Amino acid sequence: MPNVSLPAYETATARGRTHPIVVGFSVRSLAEAVVALGYSPVAVDHFTDHDCRELSLEAYQIVSWGDGTPQIDELVRQFGARSDNAARTPVLLGGGTENWPELIEELHRNFKVLGPTLAQVKQLRSHDFWRVAVDGTGILFPETRMEPPVIANNGNCLVDPSKSWLTKPIHGAGGLAIGRLDNQISARRASEWGGSSPPQVYQREIVGRSLGGHCILTPDDVLLLGLTESWSAAHWPGPREFIYRGSWGPISISAQQREQIVSLCRKVQSATGCLGWLQFDFIEDSSGQLWLLEINPRWTAGMEILFLAGINPVQFHCAAWQMQNEPAVGIKTPGTTTQATVDQSLSTASLNAKAIVYADRPLQLTRDNLLRLQALPRDNFADLPSIEMAGQVIATGHPLLTVRACFESAPTFRRRLTTQARASLLQQLHQHRQTAIRSVDL
Repeated sequence: MPNVSLPAYETATARGRTHPIVVGFSVRSLAEAVVALGYSPVAVDHFTDHDCRELSLEAYQIVSWGDGTPQIDELVRQFGARSDNAARTPVLLGGGTENWPELIEELHRNFKVLGPTLAQVKQLRSHDFWRVAVDGTGILFPETRMEPPVIANNGNCLVDPSKSWLTKPIHGAGGLAIGRLDNQISARRASEWGGSSPPQVYQREIVGRSLGGHCILTPDDVLLLGLTESWSAAHWPGPREFIYRGSWGPISISAQQREQIVSLCRKVQSATGCLGWLQFDFIEDSSGQLWLLEINPRWTAGMEILFLAGINPVQFHCAAWQMQNEPAVGIKTPGTTTQATVDQSLSTASLNAKAIVYADRPLQLTRDNLLRLQALPRDNFADLPSIEMAGQVIATGHPLLTVRACFESAPTFRRRLTTQARASLLQQLHQHRQTAIRSVDL
């Protein structure tokens, strides 16, 4: 798919109203949240999906995400040439940006990035930082090693049999490259992995439900916007055991867990000086203990659940950056009646869910089935492939689109209906998945 030019950008900025730039591997949900505040974003991502283009003033595709600097140079050149106020143009960071340091540096050099500097990203994405950050909060961090946890045995290296171990990439996202460590590893292979810069880390598996804690760091305090739960392999099909499948929420947690997360937020704020949104990935084990897995200082997939429930993380993020003082942007500060905490999110918002439909076989895209997909209702179907995808094949295990669902109930009954709500949301999502697959197969 060719790059999309940006002819309207200069005209828009010349009117004195800056249009935020949203950058990430897939930014449709972030663009949707920006549009809900009355702004037309410029979208920069790998897919330029049909509905992302509909939402955006303009869309620009980065064909080879994370690969070299020429694409970044071209991006900066196009934006910079069309605006006399590029340094004040706000940039919101989405998924995948944390793994592309050259992109972060160039964006900070040329625009007003409402997000961490490269130095802050490196700190926030460090396993050593995560281990230290939980100290004194009541949250734990799983045993993590840079070398394989092995025991020598007759010339072979056996994985420590007393624990289940996972391999995780140093720079990864979406759980795509997470796997289980083999039971037996050759001594030579273990030696190769034991270098000073291994491509992955080895972490003890914590069994439980996967949670996302969505927070805002302000200059003066922290806000806990809400918690979401990710679907597991038992709930939703996917090509890999630990790949991100989707989420639902906002979910309830205990007062103690809420206090622990807020304490962790404050430690991160004090140590890094960061502003705006963070997502903490947790595992909650069978005893209710929270284990921190990682920190993401950007818009995350789970934040779409809060947005659908009536809590717009973009609004809180921009307010934390005090963008209400920028006349060219003028994002309104959330009022006291919408200051979101976990309890308030559950009492004022519906329960929502999303799931990624991965191809379970090669799916041939044609103009006709693409038009059928694009005609599906936007409340339930998102990340729709663009018409330029006609003639291409969605390979087995690759994403086709996203499906969404909603569960409405009286706020006073919502906590009692958690099991019923989750079952209803899953049923709706599976029905929407079948609709999407039929639209391709017709």
